[in-house]
Parts: sequence; C-alpha cells; structure tokens
Amino acid sequence: MASTRRFYPSDLSDQARFSDRQAEWVLLEPLIPAPKPGGRPAKVPRREIVNAILYVLKNGIQWLEVVAHPHAGVRGVWVREGEPLPEVERVKGFRPLPKRWVVERTIAWLGRNRRLGKDYEYYPEVTEAWMYLGMIRLLVKRLARAA
Repeated sequence: MASTRRFYPSDLSDQARFSDRQAEWVLLEPLIPAPKPGGRPAKVPRREIVNAILYVLKNGIQWLEVVAHPHAGVRGVWVREGEPLPEVERVKGFRPLPKRWVVERTIAWLGRNRRLGKDYEYYPEVTEAWMYLGMIRLLVKRLARAA
C-alpha cells in the first residue's frame, strides 16, 4: 500500500538520504504486533500508524500543521485586566540535589517533543505513555545511528 501523503520530518523514511530512519524502522518493526487473524484487512500499513504516532509526539499537532489552509481571520490574545499577581514567598538558599542533572537532562530531552512540552493530558497514565514513547524514540535513534 503506497502512501500519497506528504513526507514529514518525523517519518521513518525509505529514502537513501534517510538511512538512519530506515534503520529505526528495522529496529521497531519486529516489536510491533502483527494483526490478529480473522479481522478486517488493514487499510493503513503499520508503518504509517507508527509515523502518525511519532508525528503527534514530535509536533504535538500544531494548528497550522493540521489545517491545509488556516483561517485567515483575526488572531489575538485575550488580555485580562485586573490586579497584579501577589508576590510568592520564596525559600531562601539553594542546595543542589545529587544526580539532579540526570533528571534535568532527561526532561530536556523529552521537552524536544512538542507533545511533552506541556501537560495536555487529563490522565497521568496517558502522559506516562507519551513519555515512554519519547524515550523509545530517542533510544531507537541512538541505536540506529550506532548500527
């Protein structure tokens, strides 16, 4: 089943200039469960489904990416006038925690995925799943680069 949609930077490509992404697909393909027998024939290849999930993870589905011709109307920000924010009491002093940099670095890596830049999900389990996907994507890229 050949796809006619446009190529996105998050896609796992077959093209020679994207050989590292081909290596990513070679690593991921055996881990994706095969369709169960007796079901309806697949309309979309498994690879396209993985590409769609990775697109949502990386891009977070920005509005301008979803709509082919975005609304040309007025765009703006609602401004709420009122009292200034109250001052927050701050704790004096700073003690860095041991190994804190490991956590900070990992959060920064996850922050490269737009979907994980903000917490959009209602259920924490969904956020956890997106975090796992983000780290899986990062590690698969590294494995593909090393292979």
